[in-house]
Parts: sequence; structure tokens; C-alpha cells
Amino acid sequence: GAQPGASCPVATVVPISAVGQAAAIATRVPRLALGPLSCLPQLSTPLFADRIAWAQALRSVLRVLHAKPELARNKQGSVMEEEIATTTRQGRKAEEALSPPVKRTYTFRSKTREPKGVSSGHEIKLREFLLTMSNKRELVIFTGSGISASSGMSTFTTRGGLYERARKRYKVKDGQALFTDRFFRKNRECALAFFAEIHKEATRARPTATHQAIMELANCKRLRRNYTMNVDGLHRDTGLSTWRHSIGPVNETGHEPNPNGEDSTGESGFVVEMHGNVREVVCEACGDVRSVDAETLNAFLASETVYCSQCKQQGRSDGVLRFRMLLYDDSQQDLVVDDFMHLGTLDDDLSEADAILWIGISFEQSASAELFREVSRSLRECGRQDVLQVLVNPDVDSYWNVVTAVSDIDELNFAVVHEKSDSVLEEWLLDLRRPSRSDQ
Repeated sequence: GAQPGASCPVATVVPISAVGQAAAIATRVPRLALGPLSCLPQLSTPLFADRIAWAQALRSVLRVLHAKPELARNKQGSVMEEEIATTTRQGRKAEEALSPPVKRTYTFRSKTREPKGVSSGHEIKLREFLLTMSNKRELVIFTGSGISASSGMSTFTTRGGLYERARKRYKVKDGQALFTDRFFRKNRECALAFFAEIHKEATRARPTATHQAIMELANCKRLRRNYTMNVDGLHRDTGLSTWRHSIGPVNETGHEPNPNGEDSTGESGFVVEMHGNVREVVCEACGDVRSVDAETLNAFLASETVYCSQCKQQGRSDGVLRFRMLLYDDSQQDLVVDDFMHLGTLDDDLSEADAILWIGISFEQSASAELFREVSRSLRECGRQDVLQVLVNPDVDSYWNVVTAVSDIDELNFAVVHEKSDSVLEEWLLDLRRPSRSDQ
């Protein structure tokens, strides 16, 4: 999982085992130290100070063991479980000594390919999924860019996607840099022009079968909430209401609160836009939010600064507009989203959910991996870790990414369906509409 030749931050190096050797060769990580398979359950606390590096390394080891299980039976060079436990405790102390970050930092999780012919132990077939979901009526659904791919929207991480286009156009080492607060502050006009192109894509695109299915689940009173990491706003085109954490511009007491997340019609919003929406702009001075009109869009495309009309009326000259889209390490995060309100609403939803779906999410970026950990923590805290969680994604890598996001996946009620979300949800709706169903 690490880059060739990179060193891994290990708290204490343990003598290398046959399993560790195999993993080291497979990932080009020098001297990756792990014990025999029987020690793996004790490794729930990372040896690595960097949890992402640990997740990448453990993922590689697990894949090697699945591909070549005979390595687990090779005891040569294996270490004592006592030594593993000691190293684990030292790793925990090293982590606790680290100062907590001032603000959340998201990174890109490096991708490692799954050996051919290997499938996940949590995989279920479509028919089993349909039978399991037939009586679920308090669904919490998390969605990522994968559900919009068939609509014509570009995804972030795929070949020819947004990161690759940004890298080529602006000659940056990593296209993800264009979506950081640091790049935005230094190259504001360039960033806004690129985001304006994303806006054009979003307004040309049409909701997919997955978007329509989520809307129908809401109509038949099975959807509790949809938390989306997408910024394309395609759910709005289906008529699904958006959860609003506040109303109107900032005043002397801040935004007017909207605790029920009601939209403009007074309806409690079904969709929480966790990363904002590229169809809207927000004033950096007064916080006023409005839809992007043609004049504003053309100004952004021409790399021009757009000023807030409301601030102008008040005689202010510092009100400039930006897209209401969350950036990495966004210094104006509070203007774009309200994480505190989001998490409060999420906790309430999870306390009532009878099933949780993860759809169109690859878990390659640490933001989505952290969200999965947050959901798992919340379920454990309220004693509901037995609530069914299902990942719907045809890419096997997505399963391995989420498995390594948490150390106790087997303690969760977790399953994966390796099929496209459009076909899965369409079949689900057909199943729900069948007259034989007594609850319909």
C-alpha cells in the first residue's frame, strides 16, 4: 500500500515473519513486521502512529494471506504473541502522545489492487440482499460519486477524472491539490474556473436510477436520511428535499438555526449535503447563500471576481462569492457546512436506523473512511453494532478499503454486494412493488 521505497513509521520493529516477508515483497515495504495469523486479532490497535499507513500495510498482509493461505501455516521467523502485544501497547502510547489535530485533515488513500480470484468473506448475492432488506423501514443511506457516474458526471479518482484533469491542466503533482484550501487561497480564480466547469457538468447531468430509487424509498416511507458526499446536487432534480442546517445570511448572532433541517417548503430535508453543493455560491463575508446564475457562472469561467450584491447594498466591499463546496482543510468550513449539526443529526438517525447502506463510495479517500469509522463508533456507543450495514459497489477494492478503515469489522453486522447500484436498487424497487408483499 505504500509507495516503492517508502519507510513505514513503526513504533517498535518486531522480527520479521514469513507473513511479513510476503507482504513486504508484495508491497515493496521494507521490513514490515508482523506475527503469525494467530496474532492478527491482537493487532486491532495500530503499530503505526499513522493510521492510514497502518491500514494500507494491514490491507496488503490480508490480501497476501487470502491469495496464499499456506504462508499463515509457515511458522519460521514468527514472533511470540507476547511480543506483539507489547509492541501494540507501545504503539498505543505513541499515538496517545500525539497532539489532536486542530482541524480535520483529509488525504487520498493509495490504492492497492486485489489479487485476481479473491472475494470478500462478507459478500452476499442480490437475492439475499433483497430478502434481507424487504422489511427495513428506517434506512440511512450514504452516497458517493459512484452513483453519479452513469449520469455523465466525472468522478474524482478514476482515469480521466477530476483529479487527473486538474493535474494535467495546472501542472500540479497531484490533482487533489486543486481541491485544497491552500491552492484556493493562492490561485482563487483558477480554482473557481475549474469548479465552474464542474457546475456545468452537474446542470447538464440527469439523475441516475440510483437517485430515482432513493427518492422512491422516501416516498414509500422507508428512507430516514440520505447523507451524500457528492456536490452535484442531482438528488434535487428528483424532487428530494435537502436538509438545511441554517436559514438566511449571517447576522450578529450568526445564522438563524434550523434544527429540523427544514427546506424552503417547511419539509424536513431527506438529503444532507455533507460537502456542500456546486450549484450554490456563498458570500465569504456575510454568509449569504444563493443559486448560481448565468452571470455569476460566466464570470467565474472568465476568472473574474464576483462580489456579493447584499454586501454592496450594505456598503461593504469585502463580500466576494465562492462555490458552496467544501475543500480539503477548508478555512471557511463553517460557511459551507455545519459539521456539528450534521453529526448531531447523524447520531439521532443512527439511533433509529434498521439498516445502513453505503452506495457508490470507494473509500479511497480518508474522508469517507473516517465517516465509516464515525458511524461504527456511534453504533457501538448506543449498543447498536448489530444494525445491518451493506456496501453496494462492483469494485472489490472498495471492500478492502472499508475493511481496513476499522479494526473490528467482524464485530459489525456488515455485508457487501459487488454489483452496480443502479441495477441493485432498481431490482429492489421492483421487489417492493410486487403485489404479493403484504406490507405494500
